[in-house]
Amino acid sequence: MRRDQLGYTDAMLSCLSGVHASQISRICRADFRTISSNVMQICNVLALAIEPPEQDDRAAASDWIKIEDAVRRAWDETPDGAAKLVRVMEAIAAISRR
Repeated sequence: MRRDQLGYTDAMLSCLSGVHASQISRICRADFRTISSNVMQICNVLALAIEPPEQDDRAAASDWIKIEDAVRRAWDETPDGAAKLVRVMEAIAAISRR
């Protein structure tokens, strides 16, 4: 596991990613159903590529690229900026699940 290769403990990964420590172990065990902002934060810290899901539908893949590009443009590349974007995306996700 990449985290082990880097020598990161759950606490270190929590601090570096901004993801609550209670979520680190669960996510690192792949105990999740969707690629949440927490999963993305951990992948970023571990320098793991985040690939869009396999899609036969080119339109869906194109939409994923547009979303990713928009988020990257909105991010000021600071931890605080990432945390703000995470909160915004989580709020949007909560609304869209209703």
